[in-house]
Amino acid sequence: MTDLINLFSLHGTYFRNDENRLTGNTIFLLSENRRTFLRSFLAELGFNCTNAQLASAKVDFQRRDDLGIPDAEIIVDEDIHIVIEAKIGKRRLGNEQIERYADYLATKKATSKKLVCITQLNDLKRFNAIKSKIKLKSLPASSFKYLQWHQVLDILQRSIGINNESHIMLDKAIRKGKQIRYAERIASQFIRELENTMYDKKIVDQLTCKIDDVSIATQEPWYMKVALKQRVWFPSSRLPYGRQPSKYVAYYETDREGNKNRKTITYIAKNLIYWNRITYSDARQQQELKHLFSDKDIDKVIAKWRFDEDTFHIVLTDKPVKLARPIPLGIRNLARTLAKRKCSFAELLSAKSIDDLV
Repeated sequence: MTDLINLFSLHGTYFRNDENRLTGNTIFLLSENRRTFLRSFLAELGFNCTNAQLASAKVDFQRRDDLGIPDAEIIVDEDIHIVIEAKIGKRRLGNEQIERYADYLATKKATSKKLVCITQLNDLKRFNAIKSKIKLKSLPASSFKYLQWHQVLDILQRSIGINNESHIMLDKAIRKGKQIRYAERIASQFIRELENTMYDKKIVDQLTCKIDDVSIATQEPWYMKVALKQRVWFPSSRLPYGRQPSKYVAYYETDREGNKNRKTITYIAKNLIYWNRITYSDARQQQELKHLFSDKDIDKVIAKWRFDEDTFHIVLTDKPVKLARPIPLGIRNLARTLAKRKCSFAELLSAKSIDDLV
C-alpha cells in the first residue's frame, strides 16, 4: 500500500512552525467551506449568518497591524469582527498578547466583536484570569470566547459530515480512482494532520513503513487489569515521544500481588491505534477511547496522573489472547530490561522462556 500525500503536512517556507501552519490551514478550511464549517464555527460564537454574509465574509490569516499580528481575523459585513489567537502543544496564552489584541479589536467599528482563544491544553483558568484584567471599557466580557482544538475538530467533523470511518473509506476510494467530494477530502486530510501534530496518532493497519512484530510491555496489576478489560496499554511516560508502533504487544506481568500470572508473558494483543503525547482532555474526546473513560473508576485514576500540561501515551488493542503455553521469566532475571524489548512473532511463539527473547 502506497502513501497518500497529505497537502497539510507540507510546511513550505511561509509557515515558521506547526502552530502557524495549523492555524493557517484552519483559516483556509473556514474560507473553503463557508456554508458548512464557517457557518458552524460562527454559530458556536453566537453569530447566525445568511448565505450572502458567509459568501462575502473576509477570512484572513495574520494581517499585520501596529498592535501586533493576530493569528486570524474574520469580518462579516463590517458588523462582525472576530480576532483569533491559537496555541498548539504546551504553549500557553500570554497576558500582554491577549490584552494587545483586545485593544486592537476595541478600535474597530463593528457592532459585534469577539476575541477567540484556542489552545490544545486546558488553559481556561489563565484565559479567565487574563479576561478579568482587561478593562471592560476595552471589551465587555461577552466579547471573549475560549475553545480547545478538540472542539474545533468536532465542529469541523459535524459540519462536513465525516467521522473516523470516513478517513479509511476516502483513502480506499482514492486508491481505486473514484471521484470524491472535495470538502470531505481536504477536511479528512486536515484532521489527520492536526491529530498527528498534537498527539502523534497512528493507526497501525494504515502504516506503510516497516514496523516490528512485537513489543513487550511490563504490566503492574492495575495496568494488566485495564489491558484485559478495556483493551488498552500505556507505554512508559519516561519515553518523551512514546514508543514506535509494533503489530502486537506481549504483556509481561510483574511479580506483584494482583497479577494472576506473575513473572510470565501470558497474554498478547494486536495493536490498533497509538496516541503519543496526548493530553487527558484530548484523550477523553477520542471516539475510540470512549469505552475507557466511561468507566468512572478508571477515569478517576487516569485523571490523578496528570496536571493540565502533562501528556501520556496510550495504545488501543484488539481483545488480548491468552497463550496456550505462557512464557516464564527464565534463569536470567531480565524483567527490568523488558520494557524496551522487541522481537519477531516467530521468536515469541517459539520461546521457551523470556531468556530466548533478549
